[in-house]
Amino acid sequence: MRRRALRSAQPWALAGVALAMAARPVLADDLSDAIALAYESNPTLLSQRAQLQGTDEGFVQAMAGFRPTVSLQTSAGYSKTPQSELFFGVVETESNTGAASVSVNQPIYTGGRTTAEVRAAEAQIRAGREQLRSVEAGVLFAVIQAYSDVMRDRTALAVQKESLTALVDEVAEIRARHDAGATTVIDVRQADAQLETARALVASAEAQLGASVAEYVAAVGRSPGDLAPPPPLAAVPPSIETAYEASERESPVLRHAEFAEAASRAQVQQARAAFRPTVGISGAYGYQGALQPLEPRAYDRAVSVTATLTQPIYSGGVLASQARQALAQDTSARLDINAARRAVIQAVTQAWTQARAARLNIAAQTAAVQAAQETFDGMRVEYRAGLRATLDVLIAEETLRDARISLAGAVHDEYVAEASLMQAVGRLEARVLLQGLPLYRPEVSFRRVEHSGDLPWQVVPETLDRIGAPALPAPGPLPEGLTPTGPVRMTPPAATDQPLETAR
Repeated sequence: MRRRALRSAQPWALAGVALAMAARPVLADDLSDAIALAYESNPTLLSQRAQLQGTDEGFVQAMAGFRPTVSLQTSAGYSKTPQSELFFGVVETESNTGAASVSVNQPIYTGGRTTAEVRAAEAQIRAGREQLRSVEAGVLFAVIQAYSDVMRDRTALAVQKESLTALVDEVAEIRARHDAGATTVIDVRQADAQLETARALVASAEAQLGASVAEYVAAVGRSPGDLAPPPPLAAVPPSIETAYEASERESPVLRHAEFAEAASRAQVQQARAAFRPTVGISGAYGYQGALQPLEPRAYDRAVSVTATLTQPIYSGGVLASQARQALAQDTSARLDINAARRAVIQAVTQAWTQARAARLNIAAQTAAVQAAQETFDGMRVEYRAGLRATLDVLIAEETLRDARISLAGAVHDEYVAEASLMQAVGRLEARVLLQGLPLYRPEVSFRRVEHSGDLPWQVVPETLDRIGAPALPAPGPLPEGLTPTGPVRMTPPAATDQPLETAR
């Protein structure tokens, strides 16, 4: 079994949970094993890595705008044409031709369009890397939640079974006391009802555990063995202010939105570059002549070199429309940043408050377990001394069982909430959680394709295009109507008798 140390690993157990888990066998698997397996084999994460590799190719495709294109063209033809002559009647004329040429087209200046395409591709790659971080965090959170769910539900099932075993003994004792005349039939019926309820609760706990195991298999890729209590999570923010500051810097959701806006802004630059002139050089070299009989000396050779400057004059409004469209999309992307920031703040706040509530709940439930245990032990002593009714003992046993299950749930909730907080902040990553695990590095994959197709002289058009490119647009004002100028009220629905398909 692979062993990888979770950062900041320390003993993680509470007296109440240990009491419920005492009867379990020696623990084998731990959270680091589950995280490592999911990191290396989860199909959702692997799919996102492959998708990012596809995004890397966009950079190569954009850089190709600085490089020449070379093509080979060949053709062969045959014709047989009847012709009418005055003295000879119809005469058939046959001919055949062949041609081969190589053409080269080298952009010199694209008006800055290729530069903008490269900038957009770079921003899209960075956005893709943040999306990969977000997917990785989601996968690791699913692993942590499934791991914690299985531990909680196993604890709950163990408590329910222990309670059922104790109730079986208590019912036998109550029946014996009834046979001796010390209790009534009602006492026996109360005990029987409690026993059947305990059996139903065991069945329900088994079903819940089965559902959690299925979630574990989906997240990790294998069935859970005996699970060790998870250690404290690394890099949990110590305060809500620290969490807000960290999320502003590290949240993959927010950073993805920022890079997506950068790509959108580069596309505005690309659309504006379409108004500028382009310069290119093209050349062709080839031969043309008869194929049969093959007479190479009789072939005509053609050589041409052309420099072309193209300046758009009128496009029917298409170029202007595309520029406005790109600007509107960039405005939408900027608004998406604000939406992402709000979503991140909401996620951080909710996770922090849930973790804080769970910590308080753990303290309360720990005290409740201790008090319920002492009450139950005292009730049994007093019941055997004839000072307590059967119902008192049954209620005390039920209270103790519920307190122990609630404590396990509170421990689970705190751990999951801390993981959710790390996810919202942007720190729920394998590189933060694990030591000794080979990490996937997207920059390595990018370097493998970064210089594909590079040519020594492409620096010339690249420099000219970058110098002559239009400036990146500054964020413009928000469209009219986005900011209310007066009191805002809900509009009551207007009454209409029009059928649905004609109402506008």
